[in-house]
Amino acid sequence: MLTSIPRIFSGAILSVYTPLIEVSRGFCFNVHRELKKLGETEELTSHTASCRCGQLKTTVTGDPVRVSVCHCLNCKKRSGSAFAVQARWPKTHATIEGHSRTFVKVADSGNRATFHFCSECGSDVYYEIDGKVDDKFNDLIAVPLGAFDDPFFLTPAFSVWEGRKHDWVEIVGNGIEHD
Repeated sequence: MLTSIPRIFSGAILSVYTPLIEVSRGFCFNVHRELKKLGETEELTSHTASCRCGQLKTTVTGDPVRVSVCHCLNCKKRSGSAFAVQARWPKTHATIEGHSRTFVKVADSGNRATFHFCSECGSDVYYEIDGKVDDKFNDLIAVPLGAFDDPFFLTPAFSVWEGRKHDWVEIVGNGIEHD
């Protein structure tokens, strides 16, 4: 579900409309900005991810701080596929509806992840990483791209744990950082 949330800015000019690469907390992400005058509103988009039965939902607002493809063993098991794609937002940009159960797993990186899944149908809808090894993921919520009602609105900027990538998989695109 795509909706717009107006936001008023008091500055005369925010920035010029252009694809940018911005760095925040060590992440790079693509952001589109446009020229704004005093009193104009900037439309923030929101996207909803849900489980298969619709009982558990998360709605995120604004641009994600990171979109990545992961080839680690945990992500392969979580997604049931050869890799997983997820996007991360600050927790303050996410709202949760419904009841979830949790499963905690220490990832290959050594960080602890808490996965939130629907208590009715079992679908993963979001997860949080407790950055015991690497705190760059703290205060973020990660949402599997396939859980979004419209899973086509994002493109990965990173492909990680490629040492565990299947030989028959190739992640392509302009500007994707491979690790």
